[in-house]
Amino acid sequence: MSKQRSDSPAGEKVPGFWGRPGSQTRSSSSSRVFSTLGLTSPTLKVDFAEELLYLHPQAEEGRPTHDPSVEGTVTLYLPKARALNHLSIKLTGRTDLGWKTRPYESFVCLEKSIELVAEDKDRMLEKGEHVFAFSMIVPSASAPYERCQYGRVRHFVVAKARGLGNLGGDIHSNEKELFLIVNPGASMSTSAPPPPLHYKMEGLDDALGPWTAALQSQHVMIGGLLLFRINIISVPTDLAIHSIRVKVLQHFTLKSPPGEDPPYIEQPPPDARTVFLLDLQHPPNMGHIMTSTSGTRSGSQTPRSGPLAVLSPGEGYKSHHLVRLLNDNIIRSSTQPGTEASINVRHDIVVEIIYQELQDETESASRSRDRAKGKAKEKERKMFTISKPLDIFSCCCWLDSLTLPPYEEHDPHPIRPEGDVPCMCGFPIAMIVKHHGGTLLQEEGEQGVTYAHFIKDEAEEGARGRPGRPAVQREDTD
Repeated sequence: MSKQRSDSPAGEKVPGFWGRPGSQTRSSSSSRVFSTLGLTSPTLKVDFAEELLYLHPQAEEGRPTHDPSVEGTVTLYLPKARALNHLSIKLTGRTDLGWKTRPYESFVCLEKSIELVAEDKDRMLEKGEHVFAFSMIVPSASAPYERCQYGRVRHFVVAKARGLGNLGGDIHSNEKELFLIVNPGASMSTSAPPPPLHYKMEGLDDALGPWTAALQSQHVMIGGLLLFRINIISVPTDLAIHSIRVKVLQHFTLKSPPGEDPPYIEQPPPDARTVFLLDLQHPPNMGHIMTSTSGTRSGSQTPRSGPLAVLSPGEGYKSHHLVRLLNDNIIRSSTQPGTEASINVRHDIVVEIIYQELQDETESASRSRDRAKGKAKEKERKMFTISKPLDIFSCCCWLDSLTLPPYEEHDPHPIRPEGDVPCMCGFPIAMIVKHHGGTLLQEEGEQGVTYAHFIKDEAEEGARGRPGRPAVQREDTD
């Protein structure tokens, strides 16, 4: 296992460390000299049948896995007839870690090679191009492609031919990027998208009373759709709901490379990203998502003045909101069990309800007198929080990426977004709703949307913290 260290990521010689990986050209000084003299050298080129492979890791040790194979060809060009006595390809996975408490680190996380022409079998090749096919199994436990603020994981294949270079040296191909993506949708298939999501949560709160909430998605993928439903059934007192915020907490865990004993682990503070905010100025869309909504913006947004809803005792509040999840520049896919990676990611989905209890008529008269004397003080706002673990899958698990590109009758050309890897983030929201919104909203308005039934006994058990229930807490806020 090779390892390199420097004081900071800025010292890395590979360009674009924090961005998407790109192909890099390798050429020796002797090759440039001979090219200047007009002497053509042999060249190697690697091509893949598919540049994107789907991994299916298994959490249970000893359980068989479906390991994909990278298949392709190596093209050797000879300016004149030559004898070839060795040709090989090498798959390399490299992890770059930007630690906070120790120097930047780069190491090899995957290394496999195969010989296409063995050393003991000389082959005389004529002038021109010669194509060699190859197939190499990639373990599903391999670290997948990753790029985030704490580092990256990239994979590439290089072909090498011995003795064909100038002055008897070796020749190498350019690095050919290979993207490894985890798809837990089908453990023995590469053509099924990730599983659907249907979270139902319910409970009983002293201030809000009985409530139910639900999160639903056909496939919880980066850049995909998420339907949020909330039903506050009957409040026990006069209440103002000021805002409802749904955000994703992203937890990173960095691990030192295998072989380091004891292993070094670093856990940066969680990264909170707002998915959407509902308040007086941003009411729920009731399933009618706007085509201009990109889902790419995040960050803190201050609730506007005025409550979202004002409720009297016995009244309730019910709504639903359809939103597109953030793109892969903001959130990364969750690390699946069975994956051997040094950059691990897990997520929590958090619902924050800001509310304020309103005073009754007796309190109102008393507060009016105090206000006249300059002693009045409004009741403080409080936050009711619901949190639950959430698996978010890669945007590259979009069904059209798993199979063939879609064709339209009026347009014979496949629809693909621009970018290195075809993923859901590059598709317009109208197409996402067309393919993934049907099961969420079968009809306009309330039709097609079901709310979890509230059962008092179960709610009381949930309030006491029954195993498997979402974490609920209340806190004061300004």
